[in-house]
Amino acid sequence: MWLKEKQKEEQEKKTTSPTGTNTNKHLKATTPNSSIKDEDEEDEQQGDENYQVDAIMERGPSPPENENSNSYEWSYEEQFKQLYEIDNDPDRKIFLDEYFEFMKGRGTPVSRIPIMAKQILDLFQLYHLVVKHGGLVQVIRNKLWSKITK
Repeated sequence: MWLKEKQKEEQEKKTTSPTGTNTNKHLKATTPNSSIKDEDEEDEQQGDENYQVDAIMERGPSPPENENSNSYEWSYEEQFKQLYEIDNDPDRKIFLDEYFEFMKGRGTPVSRIPIMAKQILDLFQLYHLVVKHGGLVQVIRNKLWSKITK
Protein backbone atom coordinates (compact mmCIF):
# COMPACT_ATOMS: atom_id res chain seq x y z
CA MET A 1 0.00 0.00 0.00
CA TRP A 2 2.93 2.35 0.63
CA LEU A 3 3.82 1.95 -3.02
CA LYS A 4 0.37 3.19 -4.05
CA GLU A 5 0.88 6.28 -1.91
CA LYS A 6 4.34 6.87 -3.39
CA GLN A 7 2.97 6.46 -6.91
CA LYS A 8 0.11 8.83 -6.06
CA GLU A 9 2.64 11.43 -4.86
CA GLU A 10 4.64 11.02 -8.06
CA GLN A 11 1.44 11.39 -10.11
CA GLU A 12 0.55 14.56 -8.20
CA LYS A 13 4.00 15.96 -8.99
CA LYS A 14 3.44 15.20 -12.68
CA THR A 15 0.04 16.91 -12.68
CA THR A 16 1.25 20.12 -11.06
CA SER A 17 1.49 23.04 -13.47
CA PRO A 18 4.57 25.31 -13.62
CA THR A 19 2.70 27.83 -11.47
CA GLY A 20 2.45 25.26 -8.69
CA THR A 21 -1.28 24.57 -8.96
CA ASN A 22 -2.54 21.03 -9.20
CA THR A 23 -4.12 20.29 -12.57
CA ASN A 24 -5.53 16.91 -11.52
CA LYS A 25 -9.25 17.48 -11.12
CA HIS A 26 -9.85 14.04 -9.55
CA LEU A 27 -8.01 14.85 -6.34
CA LYS A 28 -10.06 16.24 -3.50
CA ALA A 29 -9.11 17.88 -0.26
CA THR A 30 -10.08 15.96 2.85
CA THR A 31 -10.00 16.85 6.47
CA PRO A 32 -9.20 14.46 9.32
CA ASN A 33 -12.83 14.70 10.49
CA SER A 34 -14.32 14.01 7.07
CA SER A 35 -16.50 10.91 7.07
CA ILE A 36 -17.51 11.13 3.43
CA LYS A 37 -15.97 8.55 1.13
CA ASP A 38 -16.17 8.57 -2.61
CA GLU A 39 -16.13 5.49 -4.82
CA ASP A 40 -12.41 5.84 -5.56
CA GLU A 41 -11.53 5.67 -1.85
CA GLU A 42 -13.71 2.59 -1.33
CA ASP A 43 -12.19 0.87 -4.36
CA GLU A 44 -8.71 1.71 -3.11
CA GLN A 45 -9.41 0.26 0.33
CA GLN A 46 -10.80 -2.94 -1.15
CA GLY A 47 -7.87 -3.25 -3.54
CA ASP A 48 -5.26 -2.76 -0.81
CA GLU A 49 -5.68 -6.31 0.45
CA ASN A 50 -4.87 -7.77 -2.95
CA TYR A 51 -2.26 -5.23 -4.01
CA GLN A 52 0.85 -6.80 -5.49
CA VAL A 53 4.33 -5.37 -5.76
CA ASP A 54 4.63 -6.29 -9.42
CA ALA A 55 5.27 -2.64 -10.24
CA ILE A 56 8.39 -2.75 -8.09
CA MET A 57 9.59 -5.99 -9.62
CA GLU A 58 9.26 -4.68 -13.18
CA ARG A 59 11.41 -1.61 -12.65
CA GLY A 60 15.17 -1.73 -12.69
CA PRO A 61 17.37 0.70 -10.80
CA SER A 62 17.83 4.06 -12.45
CA PRO A 63 21.42 4.99 -13.19
CA PRO A 64 22.85 7.79 -11.10
CA GLU A 65 22.97 11.21 -12.72
CA ASN A 66 26.71 11.43 -12.15
CA GLU A 67 28.23 7.96 -12.42
CA ASN A 68 31.37 9.11 -10.58
CA SER A 69 29.32 10.25 -7.62
CA ASN A 70 29.30 8.03 -4.51
CA SER A 71 26.40 9.97 -3.04
CA TYR A 72 23.75 8.37 -5.25
CA GLU A 73 20.74 7.34 -3.19
CA TRP A 74 18.32 4.62 -4.25
CA SER A 75 14.65 5.48 -4.58
CA TYR A 76 12.05 3.80 -2.36
CA GLU A 77 11.09 1.43 -5.17
CA GLU A 78 14.69 0.43 -5.79
CA GLN A 79 15.33 -0.17 -2.08
CA PHE A 80 12.26 -2.33 -1.63
CA LYS A 81 12.95 -4.20 -4.85
CA GLN A 82 16.25 -5.29 -3.33
CA LEU A 83 14.47 -6.64 -0.26
CA TYR A 84 12.01 -8.64 -2.37
CA GLU A 85 14.74 -10.03 -4.64
CA ILE A 86 17.14 -11.42 -2.01
CA ASP A 87 16.02 -14.91 -3.03
CA ASN A 88 13.25 -16.56 -5.03
CA ASP A 89 11.31 -18.03 -2.10
CA PRO A 90 7.62 -17.43 -2.90
CA ASP A 91 6.84 -17.07 0.81
CA ARG A 92 9.17 -14.03 0.99
CA LYS A 93 6.79 -11.87 -1.05
CA ILE A 94 3.79 -12.93 1.03
CA PHE A 95 5.67 -12.31 4.29
CA LEU A 96 6.91 -8.87 3.22
CA ASP A 97 3.51 -7.81 1.87
CA GLU A 98 1.85 -8.80 5.16
CA TYR A 99 4.60 -7.14 7.22
CA PHE A 100 4.33 -3.82 5.36
CA GLU A 101 0.53 -3.91 5.61
CA PHE A 102 0.74 -4.65 9.35
CA MET A 103 3.16 -1.78 9.96
CA LYS A 104 0.99 0.64 8.02
CA GLY A 105 -2.10 -0.56 9.90
CA ARG A 106 -0.49 0.24 13.23
CA GLY A 107 0.40 3.74 12.06
CA THR A 108 4.13 3.22 11.49
CA PRO A 109 4.57 2.52 7.77
CA VAL A 110 7.99 1.34 6.65
CA SER A 111 9.61 4.18 4.73
CA ARG A 112 13.07 2.63 4.28
CA ILE A 113 14.43 -0.86 4.17
CA PRO A 114 16.37 -1.82 7.30
CA ILE A 115 20.15 -1.73 6.87
CA MET A 116 22.75 -2.98 9.34
CA ALA A 117 26.50 -2.79 8.74
CA LYS A 118 25.81 -1.37 5.26
CA GLN A 119 23.86 -4.50 4.29
CA ILE A 120 20.15 -5.06 3.84
CA LEU A 121 18.65 -6.71 6.91
CA ASP A 122 16.73 -9.71 5.60
CA LEU A 123 13.54 -9.48 7.68
CA PHE A 124 12.17 -12.70 6.19
CA GLN A 125 15.23 -14.74 7.18
CA LEU A 126 15.51 -13.01 10.57
CA TYR A 127 11.90 -13.85 11.39
CA HIS A 128 12.35 -17.51 10.46
CA LEU A 129 15.60 -17.83 12.43
CA VAL A 130 14.01 -16.33 15.54
CA VAL A 131 11.01 -18.68 15.24
CA LYS A 132 13.37 -21.64 14.70
CA HIS A 133 15.15 -20.81 17.97
CA GLY A 134 11.92 -20.69 19.99
CA GLY A 135 10.69 -17.16 19.42
CA LEU A 136 11.74 -13.71 20.54
CA VAL A 137 11.47 -14.35 24.28
CA GLN A 138 13.67 -17.46 24.06
CA VAL A 139 16.26 -15.71 21.88
CA ILE A 140 16.50 -12.83 24.34
CA ARG A 141 16.45 -15.06 27.43
CA ASN A 142 19.11 -17.43 26.08
CA LYS A 143 21.17 -14.64 24.47
CA LEU A 144 21.07 -16.24 21.04
CA TRP A 145 21.39 -13.07 18.93
CA SER A 146 25.05 -13.73 18.11
CA LYS A 147 24.14 -17.23 16.91
CA ILE A 148 21.25 -15.93 14.80
CA THR A 149 23.23 -13.13 13.17
CA LYS A 150 26.01 -15.41 11.90
